[in-house]
Amino acid sequence: MSELDVADLTNDSLPEASFPANPISDFRLYMEPEVHQGTWAHAKEDTSVEICGVLVGRWERDENGPYAVVTNYIRCESAASKFAEVTFTHESWSQINEEMDSKYSDARIVGWYHSHPDFGIFLSDRDCFIHEHFFSNAGQVAFVVDPVRDLEGMFAWRSGKPTPLEHYWVGDRIEIGAVDSKSSASANASTGAATSEAYSAGAAPPRSWLQELLMLLLVGLLFFMLGQFLAGQKSRWEREMIERGAVAHYGTNKIMKIGLEENLQLVSERLGELSKSLKELPAAGVELDEDAQQAANSLRRDLETNLVLCRDAIDRINRTYGLSDAERQTLLLIVAKKRAELEKAFKEPQKSNEKKKTEASSTSAETIPDKAKEQEKPAETPAAEKEPDAAAPSETTSTTSASE
Repeated sequence: MSELDVADLTNDSLPEASFPANPISDFRLYMEPEVHQGTWAHAKEDTSVEICGVLVGRWERDENGPYAVVTNYIRCESAASKFAEVTFTHESWSQINEEMDSKYSDARIVGWYHSHPDFGIFLSDRDCFIHEHFFSNAGQVAFVVDPVRDLEGMFAWRSGKPTPLEHYWVGDRIEIGAVDSKSSASANASTGAATSEAYSAGAAPPRSWLQELLMLLLVGLLFFMLGQFLAGQKSRWEREMIERGAVAHYGTNKIMKIGLEENLQLVSERLGELSKSLKELPAAGVELDEDAQQAANSLRRDLETNLVLCRDAIDRINRTYGLSDAERQTLLLIVAKKRAELEKAFKEPQKSNEKKKTEASSTSAETIPDKAKEQEKPAETPAAEKEPDAAAPSETTSTTSASE
């Protein structure tokens, strides 16, 4: 028996009809296989950092709606790459604009790509910021590659937000974004085998969906109550560590302002480049030849790029060296606490001195009446002076008896 293939249906005699679903789509994307391979190779060169670049191509339309075709890509060699973050710098945009003018002058930047090594397929807040400010055309896309987990996904603008595309084309192959088909297939196979073994061993049938729902609700309630209980059990040591961390963060970034001069210098340099580019722009209304027009367009792109980078740098300076509402509230509490401690420490010596003075005053007041009583008490006659008086009657008696 020959191997079955759905493509054999083209040789069958089938009735002509219309496909029941709507083939028209508001947006589709096609990527040349060479571009797909090149972006993957770029992502796999170094999985310890994120990499990025731009996608080059064109937008077109057919009877089923608009679509984008990605025909080339530009590696961003001078991007600021870190383990979990990548940033388009002024140098990288200069490189991109130069290659666009020299190699792809008849094409457009239809999007960008970057890697998420072992992070999965999503757009972080930083990625959304880049997409919003640098790729704000309605047809520009974001291609994300995870070279460690072997995943990829494509994002397009939907209702003002970059949203995953359900599918896109790489050559003649349809890609389903953000799905690892190998792991999904193996997981499904292992689950099916385990289920078959359980039934064959006479195991109990699975619980109904209502029982599963009740179980999930009970477990969720238990975890919620446990979280509420633990949230109120922070020890004094934990609160002190949080306060110390806030003070350390405040002292490092808000008082010492480490890195502020470098950031301000960067903004100053970009403003200088803006000023230089403005002076080089031709005056309004001047007719230009093709080369001069291309140079003027390149200068305008540099101006737009530097304006966005300046705004980005100023926002970063504000976030790093300014005070958020949470930081302000924490610092107010710490200052009030320290102020109360200082006032208490200042008042305790005063209270001690006043207590000593009071005790000294009461002691002196008790001593004075005792001395006055001693002064008022009559003096006692010495014993030597009293003896003659006691002997006098005896002499008189003896004298009387003799006379008799």
